[in-house]
Amino acid sequence: MVAQIIGIVGSSLGCLVAAFIFYFLVRKMLVKSLEGKTLIFVSFIGSGIIILVINSLLNGFVWGFVRYIPALFVWFLIDIIIANKKKVI
Repeated sequence: MVAQIIGIVGSSLGCLVAAFIFYFLVRKMLVKSLEGKTLIFVSFIGSGIIILVINSLLNGFVWGFVRYIPALFVWFLIDIIIANKKKVI
């Protein structure tokens, strides 16, 4: 029971780190062409597509969607909150 919980927590943290890496790599590539909240939304959608394509080849689409999209959504929300505090248009 404890081993299963540790496995789930470890997998979730790994997904959170991987989503962070993909999200900010896509954001860094687009920072010169987009700005503000458009950059945030396009980074979220672009990195989500990249993550789902990679996972559909390796683990399956559903597994990637269930694991990585919520983790990616966490980084998206953090970025939106920071942008709203800075009053980015």
